[in-house]
Amino acid sequence: MSSWFRTEAKARAYLAIEPQLVATFDAARAAQIPLAVLLEKLREGAAKGVHPDRLAAGLQEESRRLLEAKEILLARKAGIDDPAILEETLKAMSIALLAGLSPDTVGEFFSLAAPPRRGPRDAVAALASVIPVRDATRLADADIRRLGEALLASRLPASAFKSVAAFFLRASASGAREQDILGGMVIPSLQAGGGLVQMEEALRVFLRRRDSR
Repeated sequence: MSSWFRTEAKARAYLAIEPQLVATFDAARAAQIPLAVLLEKLREGAAKGVHPDRLAAGLQEESRRLLEAKEILLARKAGIDDPAILEETLKAMSIALLAGLSPDTVGEFFSLAAPPRRGPRDAVAALASVIPVRDATRLADADIRRLGEALLASRLPASAFKSVAAFFLRASASGAREQDILGGMVIPSLQAGGGLVQMEEALRVFLRRRDSR
């Protein structure tokens, strides 16, 4: 932390909050939270010229969410030995918590992504895919869990999860009800071992029936 103030040109504007920043980083270090995530946020905020008080508060909140994410993993017995994967996971979980997903829902994704078939990176991919769906719809946490469960139980590789989210948003834009998309297109297709092709066909059938009325 102190090296940032010595080496970063933009740090001068934040000298007034140095004690708060040092305290936040010291507490994170004591809790064994990856400091790289906080440092990335610090650099982003400074580059954008965020007001010092706002930056200090934002970093404190980020540290709190990262600690909460770590506690969620411990409660779910989802141990991650690789430091790089742990850092990636905690960062993704913090984003999910900030987006409004409940701690129970975030934790459930990691319980569902149990080895040997799945792993933490699958849970991270599933979280990243459901956040835009939650943001753009009125789906409750229970429905988001159902979507996450279907993704993680499916045959799809984690890299394809985002295509499911994109389909959901397209289907919603076509006028299909959210519950019809979730319960009539996405989940049945995934449970049957299919993917985007089957979902698109289910949407075509739905729209054809609707338009013929």
